[in-house]
Amino acid sequence: MKLDPAINPDRFSRQWVGEQLYKCRTLSPYLRSRWRWLASKGEGPVHTAEKTSINASMAAANDDLRVTAALLKRADLNLAASDEELVDWAKAKAGSFERSIYCTGAPKSKAVAFLKPYGIAMPKVTNPKSEDAYHRQSIRLCSPQWWTRQVRVLCQRHCEKMLREFGETRKLRGAYVSDYTVNRMVRAERRNRGFLKGMEAENDLGQVYSLADLAALGMSNSDIRRGELQLRMRGFQEWAAHHKEDNWESMFYTITCPSRFHAWHSRGGNNAKFDGSSPLDGQRYLCKVWARIRTAWAREGIPAFGFRVVEPHHDGTPHWHLLFFIPAEFMKQATLIMRDYACSEDAAELSSPKAKRARFTAVKMDPKKGDAAGYIAKYISKNIDGFNVGIDVETGKASIDSSVRVVAWARVWGIRQFQQIGGPPVTVWREARRLACCPAQLPKEGQLPLLAEQIIDSADRSQWARFIELMGGAIAKRVDRPMKTFYLISQELGKFGEQVKRIKGVVTLGFLFPLISRPRKWLVRRIQSVGDWVGKKAASPPLEYCQ
Repeated sequence: MKLDPAINPDRFSRQWVGEQLYKCRTLSPYLRSRWRWLASKGEGPVHTAEKTSINASMAAANDDLRVTAALLKRADLNLAASDEELVDWAKAKAGSFERSIYCTGAPKSKAVAFLKPYGIAMPKVTNPKSEDAYHRQSIRLCSPQWWTRQVRVLCQRHCEKMLREFGETRKLRGAYVSDYTVNRMVRAERRNRGFLKGMEAENDLGQVYSLADLAALGMSNSDIRRGELQLRMRGFQEWAAHHKEDNWESMFYTITCPSRFHAWHSRGGNNAKFDGSSPLDGQRYLCKVWARIRTAWAREGIPAFGFRVVEPHHDGTPHWHLLFFIPAEFMKQATLIMRDYACSEDAAELSSPKAKRARFTAVKMDPKKGDAAGYIAKYISKNIDGFNVGIDVETGKASIDSSVRVVAWARVWGIRQFQQIGGPPVTVWREARRLACCPAQLPKEGQLPLLAEQIIDSADRSQWARFIELMGGAIAKRVDRPMKTFYLISQELGKFGEQVKRIKGVVTLGFLFPLISRPRKWLVRRIQSVGDWVGKKAASPPLEYCQ
């Protein structure tokens, strides 16, 4: 488009637009297309001359670009900077803090003022009211790694929130998250994989493994993560079916945020009720609603256990799916309590049955149509890797492709996708499985209580229902469980000046000593190339052989 410099030449020049887009760094391709779209709309005051109308639309486009560029600037930090620029900025800030505040012994107020222009809070530490809390916070503020983590999260969320409000995150553009955020997360994943492939871990037995290989054996592996979640859900169902005397029945609930949290309609067009809330604000709202429901259930003595799945709407607004097992006698009361709290906020907009269903739904599982575990399995798979789901109803695309965007959404906003509610701790289950693979860590036959042996055996055989039964049932309190996680607090301080708390095994009722499931000590280092190894050998003194 040819720009007419008749009105305010600097404002409408190509050079001015180029300078503003340069300030926006990585967002410039998206903002350039937005600027062209706004400049071509021809909206604004009605004039007889076509030239005046064009200038009015271009002025609106330039105003929008100027405001956007200003919002991306916080002191000397550009929130749309590339990752390389952010790493360099973090190193500079860590060094600046160390020189100007840490080494001079400045008070905490100086550190708070140092962070305030960027919207970054003071580091979280254990026992924040202790005398040395500020010292431990200062050690973090001198670390480039700490600054890098903070500023990456800050920039990713700010840019995604801005693009969401611009319409880049919605069904007709990029569902769940913008293409910008997906690309940024893909690059981060590629960078992390490269880092893991370049690192190795050696234990005290001299065994060496690549960190990438070790990571593939854990919960970061999507197949393992999906399989364990579905196994636990199936185990809950089997345990409930076994205890017929309590008459457990399954209910499927869906809770959605009020309209003010939704930026865009699924059919297109922005939501007039939207108040600028981010998906993280929506997640906090749902957590608050669930806290009230959980408290009301406890007050009424309603037992329940099951799973919660969090997934996004097309514009990134979160909603919850909850599959609970509840005794039949409490079913109606539990549902009424949940409906009351889910619909209490902004109740005026729930004037029709359709609006009420959009905010809250409750479905009783019909065994003739399928079991509860099978019903929630598709939600688990859809939000991990889309395995065996088919088409994503929300976007109309293959779930395998949509799952990448869902995972990116959860990571950028720091939202926990799955949570077990009730039942025994899964950490004990995992450590018991480790013990089964390390028989040398178990005492001699006959010394360990029979119950502990049965718990370890059930975990080893992947029998979650039997594990629940041996651990005291699905609704027992954690303090009443016969086996608990054992944590070891290191006597040596970590790099941030705090004692490190690590999982080492389990403690079991009736046995005095903890059962260590992680006996090995590991040393993590960068993988040495052949050139490095030869250089080390050449630099080392020659060996002297005894005759």
